[in-house]
Amino acid sequence: MSNTIKNYNNLYQNIDNKVFPQEWVVRIFMGKYPKLDLRDNLEGKKILEVSCGDGRNLAPLIKKNMKISATEITNQVVKNLANAFPNIEFKQALNSFLPFDENNFDYLLSWNQIYYMGIDKMNLNFTKYVEEFSRVLKPGGKLIVSVPMVDSFIFKDSIEINRNYRMVSNDPFDTRNGEVLRCFKGEQDIVREFSKYFNNFTFASSINDHFGIQNNWHIFVCQKI
Repeated sequence: MSNTIKNYNNLYQNIDNKVFPQEWVVRIFMGKYPKLDLRDNLEGKKILEVSCGDGRNLAPLIKKNMKISATEITNQVVKNLANAFPNIEFKQALNSFLPFDENNFDYLLSWNQIYYMGIDKMNLNFTKYVEEFSRVLKPGGKLIVSVPMVDSFIFKDSIEINRNYRMVSNDPFDTRNGEVLRCFKGEQDIVREFSKYFNNFTFASSINDHFGIQNNWHIFVCQKI
């Protein structure tokens, strides 16, 4: 078992189904903005959250009466999640293969996870992730994503593999050192990577100093072509 797998099994060993959701996920699904308003079109719609972690972002989806599926990286974490959220379908999966039928979901949520490439520096193919996310979405389905900005804390002292990928070397939480991440230089870089399969991009940004940890994200919603 790799150190990464061990870290995630340990991190999500005890699931609290009352943990608070990430603020921006609440805003996306429950807020009204000049460029985004999903509020009135969610009940009964099928959504997949890929790599849902401790399940903290499921609460607003449950409140909206959506039909929810979710994945995580190990079978142990999936088991822990299923015990905490018995009415949700959980499956073990990686970004490169989602065990669901094509054209299956109305929405796909990928919060702070799509950019993880593993520890193999020789086989880096982010496009495979984009293809797979597109495959399981229905035509016209919406993809909701957050990725770190290039000046986010996770890239501090990172090692450049090539112009698109960096290896984490100074994770303050000591769980992701050695992981290779897709590093986006900005919104245009994101559009270039996703635009073969998605259009109608809407962007937001979150720039925060969390008591000495610079936590900056690109956030975007786009639509399957």
